[in-house]
Amino acid sequence: MVKFKRFITVLIFLLFTGFIGTNYVLAAEDTNLENNIEANGVSELFSNFIDKAFSDVDELLVLDSKGLDITDEFIGVASVHYNASNYQKIQDIIKNQDLSISHGKSSYMNDAEVNEYIDNTEINKDISGNNDLSFVLGKNDSREFYHIATDTTGRFTKEWVVTLSGSYLYDTILRRSYGVQGPTVNLTTANFGASFSPYMENITTSDSTSNSVVTFSANYTMMADLSIPIGDIPIGVSFDFGSYNDTFQSFPVQ
Repeated sequence: MVKFKRFITVLIFLLFTGFIGTNYVLAAEDTNLENNIEANGVSELFSNFIDKAFSDVDELLVLDSKGLDITDEFIGVASVHYNASNYQKIQDIIKNQDLSISHGKSSYMNDAEVNEYIDNTEINKDISGNNDLSFVLGKNDSREFYHIATDTTGRFTKEWVVTLSGSYLYDTILRRSYGVQGPTVNLTTANFGASFSPYMENITTSDSTSNSVVTFSANYTMMADLSIPIGDIPIGVSFDFGSYNDTFQSFPVQ
């Protein structure tokens, strides 16, 4: 009987300590998910973004905090660090100088796609009036914007990628763009970890056309709700990571 009681006591102890040990492992995994830092000092999200950007620097756009284009200067400095696989230094430059960095991807519609686009948008075939689609170009344009920011409480620094995209037609006779559709804005990737549910709110989008150049723009506030308690912070608390204006100009012919 004594041996049986001792067995029960040991079993309860093992179950209890096993339970505590399991919780400890899960907590450690959650921490890793939230940091998501690779051996090179940055997240996979960032390294993938930079790899894609440097695979075609012609599609890279970098603006300073005043909105001035400093792409060439950035490439000159960042390429040295990129060739040395020093992603951390590149990220520090972006964050410390409050730079807007994005890269684009575009494609042209074939004749069938132009016809379908016209039918779906109920616009004139061409603004020159000759109804000859051989003079009309259709373009789909999109751009991915990388952001890294600390919330307004100063406790959490997170990063994400937003995609802004739109389409339009271009009359090659009059050299004017028209029939703009979009833009649409999507939260493509967000490295917030398992404890957060990130989302955009107060979203507004707009477009404008000046002769051939189309400008796409999106404004939003980046938010995240706590879905798993962290320390003394309960579930459901919202964190504000700031308001953003992601904008790019699209040219029908590069």
